[in-house]
Amino acid sequence: MAHPTGGSDVGGSAASTSVLELSDLPDTPERPQHRRRRQAPARLVRVAGLLVALAAVAFCVKTLVDDWSRIGPSVEHASPAWMALALGCGALSMTGLGVLWWKCLAAFGHQRGLALSLSWYFGGELGKYVPGGIWPVVGRGELAARGGVRRGTGYATTLIAYGCMCAAAMVVCGVLAPIAASWGWALIALVPIALVAAHPAVLHRLLAVGQRISRGRLSTEPLSWPGMLRLVAWSLPTWLLLGASSAAIARALGEHQDLARVMFATVAAWAIGFLALPVPAGIGLREVVFVALSGLPAAEATAVAAAARLVLVVVDAVGGVLGLSYAYKSQLVTRSKRAYATGARGMGRALTKVGLLARESPARERRLRHWAHSLTKVHDVRAMVDLDVPWWTYRAIDIVDTWLAAQQRPIRVLEYGSGASTVWLARRADEVHSVEHDARFAEHLRPMLEAYPHVTLHVVEPVPSASPVVPSAKSGYAGLDFSDYVSTIERVPCPFDLVVIDGRAREACLSAALSRLAPGGLIVYDNTRRARYRRAIAAAGVTEQRFRGLTPALPYPDQTSMLRAS
Repeated sequence: MAHPTGGSDVGGSAASTSVLELSDLPDTPERPQHRRRRQAPARLVRVAGLLVALAAVAFCVKTLVDDWSRIGPSVEHASPAWMALALGCGALSMTGLGVLWWKCLAAFGHQRGLALSLSWYFGGELGKYVPGGIWPVVGRGELAARGGVRRGTGYATTLIAYGCMCAAAMVVCGVLAPIAASWGWALIALVPIALVAAHPAVLHRLLAVGQRISRGRLSTEPLSWPGMLRLVAWSLPTWLLLGASSAAIARALGEHQDLARVMFATVAAWAIGFLALPVPAGIGLREVVFVALSGLPAAEATAVAAAARLVLVVVDAVGGVLGLSYAYKSQLVTRSKRAYATGARGMGRALTKVGLLARESPARERRLRHWAHSLTKVHDVRAMVDLDVPWWTYRAIDIVDTWLAAQQRPIRVLEYGSGASTVWLARRADEVHSVEHDARFAEHLRPMLEAYPHVTLHVVEPVPSASPVVPSAKSGYAGLDFSDYVSTIERVPCPFDLVVIDGRAREACLSAALSRLAPGGLIVYDNTRRARYRRAIAAAGVTEQRFRGLTPALPYPDQTSMLRAS
């Protein structure tokens, strides 16, 4: 971990998380007045978001109560087995639409964990019960923005997902209509219309309108046609499950209408409801369309439509509450990390002031004492420089220190991810090239490098992109391309005796480093307990030594690996 801002990419697997993954936090504190200026609007946004969320839950509950008063007697005599099947199909359908948005985010370079993305989706879906029509888009976009997705892209991918859903609904209606009714053959035309609607030329015009309305904030570009068609194809089973939910409700209420007819009426009703933005959740309109198309008697069709509405309101309510809770918990973990770092540094200052903590750190050979002393220096790069340790495991530090001392001079080093390790390497090598993606952190570090003229600090910021060639999975860096950052090693004379991989896009950095490594050279790859890094190392075909154990400034064990070309 070279430094927290530029240190570690965070994957979506369990192996990539810990109670306090302190490398995810910035270590250069802002001035209090700047922090207050930035926090005030953020607090207002959080309060407004909370109020909208509470309003959405209230409207959702009101809908549930109102619907129950109308159809409660019918549902009370319905078949429990068929109703359970309807609830299951409805839940799978809504979850499938959430997965569609997750896939949409990933297609635009915003890779997030499925559970977190679903929490944003279901939390945002509560907004459809608030009058106004825009609240599901706002809710989902804002939750994604708080999770590190660029706001413009969060909104745009939400709209694109809605477009894919509507296109898929047209395809399902076009296929089911001829089976459901003799007059349905004319609706086969919906299939090619839906496929054309997914074409980038059409979608680009729609996004351009969104850009003008949002004054340039709706920032993304459409995918290729095959990419869009894949998203549309993913939506198809979700609509079939939704139709199956209504069909199961019809059977639960004792109706035996043709399955295809009920499914067609359900999908058509929901698709039309999606397009009726002013109507909260399409309430009323969808029921009217379903009654008109289902072929059931009006009273029975109304009961089926209302019961289907009730089932999906339950799914939305449960999913929304769980989603908001999960999203809040994720933010709470980040705040806990920040609180820990701030508290540890404050404790260190207090202990030093009263004489219980020495100002000078113990020698690194006194491992436990050195580590305990370092715990009060977390996210303080200047203090880490004074400790004369990089942010690797102690065992790895010892091995690399001994290895460098045994090498013939001159020793040439390149590292991805600047920080205390840059100074540590400068004290032991003849030429150091450090690649840093964060310009602000680089300026903070630069004065500490003035005494080392043989160090070159390469500041290579990522480039915004709808489809990054080399993405980063770390929160807050979605939609950014690190290609130039990774390829810096190709623009510096090689070979290198030592390459340190402790920054962004580490998998790509490993591939680039192998071709620039001197014979007998060494690669230091940090945080290699993470599953995504394990896969990258396994695919590279290198010889690996793992060094797990205590790490300076971290309250938990970590792992650093030494790699050599096979």
